[in-house]
Amino acid sequence: MPETLFSSTEGRLLGVGLALTGLMLLAFGIGGYLFPDSALTYAAITGLNLTIGRAAGMSFGYASGLGHAQVIPLNMLVETIKVLVETIQVLMMRMTYATMFLDGLLRTKCS
Repeated sequence: MPETLFSSTEGRLLGVGLALTGLMLLAFGIGGYLFPDSALTYAAITGLNLTIGRAAGMSFGYASGLGHAQVIPLNMLVETIKVLVETIQVLMMRMTYATMFLDGLLRTKCS
C-alpha cells in the first residue's frame, strides 16, 4: 500500500502536506510551551481558517492586534497545507475509478 500511495504525484503532494501539518503541530506544541499567549492566538487563527474560512482567520488575527507580518504568512501556510492535504480526494477518486474500470473489464472478459 505505501508503494502505491506515494508513487503518484498526488501521493507525494499528500506526503508533503502531511509533513507540513506535523511540523506545524510540533511548532504549536513548542510555541505553546514557550509562548502560551501567542501560540493560542495563532492556533485560533488556524482553527478559524480551517473551519470558517480565510476571512475569519485573518479578521481574528487583525482584531487580536497582530500585524501583516504575522497574519498573512500564517494564513498562507494554512492554505498551502489545506490544499496539499486535500489532494487525497483526487488520489482516492483516481483509485476508485481505476477499481471500477478493472471490475468492469474483468466482468466483460469473464462473461
